[in-house]
Amino acid sequence: MLWLGWWLIASGIALFALFADREDAGGILVLVGAPLLIIAYVYQLVVRFRCWAALPPGGTTVTPGKAVGFLFIPIFNMYWQFIAYARLATEARASFQVVQAGDCPISRPLSIAYCILNLLAFIPYLGLVATFVNQIILTVLVHQWSAFLRVTARPSPR
Repeated sequence: MLWLGWWLIASGIALFALFADREDAGGILVLVGAPLLIIAYVYQLVVRFRCWAALPPGGTTVTPGKAVGFLFIPIFNMYWQFIAYARLATEARASFQVVQAGDCPISRPLSIAYCILNLLAFIPYLGLVATFVNQIILTVLVHQWSAFLRVTARPSPR
């Protein structure tokens, strides 16, 4: 869904540029692509919240609400993303090795790379490349978070 949203928005902007006299051609694609992007980003926030919530109580230094909520604080979120992504991988690995035998599916280096590329996205021209690569990394991270949730799923008490 993330890729479809980006593709529709990029196509809409291209149509705006190519057919300046027909504004409605690209506008429709942008109007369809923007909600898809919003849905995809909300989904990844929900999955990240669930990952933090899946960690054993008392074993984390950050609550799930803080991990996601502090990302909405301007400027501070540039620092906090390293906590929300990289520390999630670190604490998930620590709790995973206690509970399971094997390796945690969440990659810490990939999480750090995502955070660094987020910061590079503000640099003109380089930001376009960083954003494109970041979307690939985010797709992999969301898949890893989902795998972590599947492995650590606890049966609900009845």
